[in-house]
Amino acid sequence: PTDEPEFVAKLVAECEKVNRIVILKSWLESQQKDESKDPEVYNGLAKIYVDNGTSKAAEQFLLENDLYDPATVGKFCESRD
Repeated sequence: PTDEPEFVAKLVAECEKVNRIVILKSWLESQQKDESKDPEVYNGLAKIYVDNGTSKAAEQFLLENDLYDPATVGKFCESRD
């Protein structure tokens, strides 16, 4: 099912619903290292970095990465304030 276009988005959303998105961190980071161009991979990583309270890592990721969707990540951040 990983070749399904919405696979990563669905996986992240389901883990997010039960507040367990962090379990995807290693897998998402491996997708990043494999040079994935799927914005959902980077949206998931951004959410994890923001949610984990590692503001320096989150800030660095958001500043250095242009593959995530700012609207999606921004909405997520608003829900965390």
